[in-house]
Amino acid sequence: MFELTFLGTSSGVPTTRRNVSGLAVSLLGETGQTGKSTPWILIDCGEATQHQLLRTAHKPSMLQAIVITHMHGDHCYGLMGLLASLGMHGRRAALPIIAPPALGELLDAFIRLTEMNLSYEIEFIDIHEVIDDGVRLSLTPEHWLDIDIYKLSHRCESFGFGLTQTMTKSKLDTDKLLAQGIDKVHWGCVVVN
Repeated sequence: MFELTFLGTSSGVPTTRRNVSGLAVSLLGETGQTGKSTPWILIDCGEATQHQLLRTAHKPSMLQAIVITHMHGDHCYGLMGLLASLGMHGRRAALPIIAPPALGELLDAFIRLTEMNLSYEIEFIDIHEVIDDGVRLSLTPEHWLDIDIYKLSHRCESFGFGLTQTMTKSKLDTDKLLAQGIDKVHWGCVVVN
């Protein structure tokens, strides 16, 4: 189950009531409940997207990935500020960014020219390299998100995304464990030889 938070729906330039493109997608899992530990992804990051995020319950540390549809400014000009702020919020986990290759060049130039020091690694994923197979993000061992990528028609190279969330439940064969003499205290433990 997903919950969509529209952070901006204005095209080209912001208005007094609408920000430029940004969409937070909460990955609610089976319960459908949101909370402080709800993982989420960001699709597009127009100017002032991080200001819009301040008005939501989305926790910066739970951001799992950023996906950019195309290189027009209203879809990516807010990214650099957001990346810097994530570091200031104490982010340590690597952050996948799935985008056209030009964004990788922009990121490299911006980080180099502004001497931005991030406290986490950016895992840049060139959209051309994954368009056929998509991307799988592992949220937990039992919860993952598949991102399928589709070419769209626009003035510049543009992409759309299909999201599929999968959850599994591990089940122990307790009768078999007992028959093999494995005590209940060890169920679910990792054994290292």
